[in-house]
Amino acid sequence: ASDVYKRQSYNTLTLSETGQVRAQSTVIGLRDIATDNKVIVQSGGVLSNTVSLVVGSLGSQNSLIVSNGGIVYAPQTLIGQQASASNNAVIVTGSGSLLSNTGPIQVGVLGANNSMSVSASGRVSSVGTSLIGGRNTSYSNLVVLNGGTWSNLGTATLTIGTNSTLNLGGNALVITNGGYLY
Repeated sequence: ASDVYKRQSYNTLTLSETGQVRAQSTVIGLRDIATDNKVIVQSGGVLSNTVSLVVGSLGSQNSLIVSNGGIVYAPQTLIGQQASASNNAVIVTGSGSLLSNTGPIQVGVLGANNSMSVSASGRVSSVGTSLIGGRNTSYSNLVVLNGGTWSNLGTATLTIGTNSTLNLGGNALVITNGGYLY
């Protein structure tokens, strides 16, 4: 195994200028010991996925940062996929910054304390049923639209929390400073 494989934490991939990555899937924080990994897409960088984008599959404290005109394409984005995946974040900030999905965005699929922040004219788009806190282990997940836009098209369903009697709650959507959800 390579040194990168052995070192599953504290890795950073930065795409900028005309840097591009095209992949089936991008998984940031694959294993439960994978923490503090970052993918940064900025100023002309493009990350394109054909299957999915996962920030925190089993790992915690991983992040995707899309800033200053960076663009990310994915069929779906999952943040905090498994119950062990906590404190993962997607940040989309700055004019021209875009996270574009042809399917849903799920913040806290099974994990807790995961987040998505869209600010300073950043944009996120999704299609279909998106959710914030999907299962009984998914609590305190947060989406903040602070001057950013999230367009959730198609069936236009956004579920916050779950109807499970075991759900600990605390999932939230905050829209402020001209943020917009449609």
